[in-house]
Amino acid sequence: MFFPRYGGFPIAISCLVPGSIIKYSDFHLFSFSFAVMRFAGRIGSLGAGRLVSFIESTTGDMILGYQYTLYLAIAAGLCSLIPFSMIRSTKPTGNDRKINISFALLRKRGGFYFRLCLANILIGSGAGLIIPFLPLYFQDRFELQPQAIADFYLFSLMAMAIGVLLGPLISRRLGLIRTVVLTQLLSIPFMVTLSYTSLLPLAVIAFILRAGFMNLGVPIATNFAMEMSEQEEQGFVNALLGISWTGGWAVSAIIGGRLIETHGYSLTLDVAVGLYIASAVVYFIMFRRAEKRHHESGLWYVPQVERV
Repeated sequence: MFFPRYGGFPIAISCLVPGSIIKYSDFHLFSFSFAVMRFAGRIGSLGAGRLVSFIESTTGDMILGYQYTLYLAIAAGLCSLIPFSMIRSTKPTGNDRKINISFALLRKRGGFYFRLCLANILIGSGAGLIIPFLPLYFQDRFELQPQAIADFYLFSLMAMAIGVLLGPLISRRLGLIRTVVLTQLLSIPFMVTLSYTSLLPLAVIAFILRAGFMNLGVPIATNFAMEMSEQEEQGFVNALLGISWTGGWAVSAIIGGRLIETHGYSLTLDVAVGLYIASAVVYFIMFRRAEKRHHESGLWYVPQVERV
């Protein structure tokens, strides 16, 4: 059940996107799409927390509250099939229906695919270790109720929205790669704060700012991968991004649950910090030369040359 929700659905979406988007270079579209998805998620978190609290207060059964909230989430997911069915993309031709993967292509582009997947697996594994358990972190360490935790997620949404909107402006001055690396590294101090603080206000501030910095670079990294890909391979690359991230998340979420159970939240957060740092270092070392800076405008761009 875990894989269809956190693995299968994102991978299916990543395969749908290339056939529905006309121009990848305009990464405002990536940022907007990512912001809308996160916004809906945070609103759902806010509503879910309040619904669980309401059902518990009326029935005295928290488990029942979680059950009915899950049923409502399933119904909402099924309703999403309606707008999905209304999306019209270019009808695939005979060649488009095939995944053209050959040994020649893998020899030529395999290094690029590996570098993208490696960085994505590291960041997905770091996220999977702790992100699914942050509500439990606040509940166990600070004894908070679901409604209060949902309110924190709403504030993190605001930070994320600001970051996503600023992302395109920042990346034009710093470059796509440097923006992704910088925002990942800026989130590290707040992860460390979450690991060791026993003060609720400090934990809430760290939680909100971490969400803003980490989510800022996600659509930028996706746009960079598309800029580095030929048009005919963009669907495949997008699927690789989804598989590598959700694969790392799925495995590490299992490990994270056991680490928290046996060693607590601090060690698990520290391991996640290490994976975040490793991802940023790998991303910078492997892709720092992929962008060029325009001599006149000072803006960064990905040269349209033969991909390697």
